[in-house]
Amino acid sequence: MKYLIINGSPRKQGYTSQILKLIQQNLSPSMKGEWVDINDLTIKPCSACYGCRPNKECVFPEDDGHRLGRLIYESDFLIIGSPTYWGNMSGALKVLMDRSLTVFESLPVDKFVLPKPNHKEKKAVIVSSCNAPCLSIF
Repeated sequence: MKYLIINGSPRKQGYTSQILKLIQQNLSPSMKGEWVDINDLTIKPCSACYGCRPNKECVFPEDDGHRLGRLIYESDFLIIGSPTYWGNMSGALKVLMDRSLTVFESLPVDKFVLPKPNHKEKKAVIVSSCNAPCLSIF
């Protein structure tokens, strides 16, 4: 089984990174995988041109978004971590997610049929960390 860990934190020793390292240390030794610090990559933001839909790959010139998209697609077990900034994932991780539309779903020819998930039956873990005080509405 092949895993991929994507660290969406800009802090390599921050809470998110530490949690991801603990997860990695506790994976089965028989598993092979890769760790990616997303903030070390160069990924151009999505322009919402939807050129990726017919080609099933982003039409931008090759960058780290293409490489990471292939790694995500090929993984059996995906582990993604991000600190929570303003109630959302880190900006660098959001850029990757926007660029990975065709990595996560396949569109049928008929525009009235829902997209097919490419990772159905695959395992995934999402880690979110936050160091801000919580506000309760209760």
